[in-house]
Amino acid sequence: ARERVRSEPLGIDPGNYCYIYEYAQHLQNEVNERKRKRAEKKKLVMMMTTKNIANQNQQESQNIKEMK
Repeated sequence: ARERVRSEPLGIDPGNYCYIYEYAQHLQNEVNERKRKRAEKKKLVMMMTTKNIANQNQQESQNIKEMK
């Protein structure tokens, strides 16, 4: 049965190829946009974490200076 399905033509009208291609491109663009947004969000979280650590270190060093 599998071989029979593979050997049969898809039956897609050649006039629809451009629409199928455009739709595939549209879907790929959506996927790429979601990936970009996810990466930006991840980068923002990492930047905030780094900034918080730097602020904590600065606060700790300031506290040590005040103790002396």
